[in-house]
Amino acid sequence: IDVNDEASLRLIQISENVQRQDMTLLQTAEAIRDTLAVSGMKQKEFAKRLGKGEDYISGHLALLGSSGPVRKALEDG
Repeated sequence: IDVNDEASLRLIQISENVQRQDMTLLQTAEAIRDTLAVSGMKQKEFAKRLGKGEDYISGHLALLGSSGPVRKALEDG
């Protein structure tokens, strides 16, 4: 696959990574956040291109605000 821009490359990477079983919810959330930052896409567009619902994207991003025992549990998977 010939990918000419960072946003497209990240979209391909996260599409593959989201399907992996060994990726924690927090790792997925961080990948989504980073991809949105690099691509400049809105959550709605990103969700559509990823083949997920907007609630999937917003729910994962909400996890990034977790702290304490919740954050530790997310980090541990």
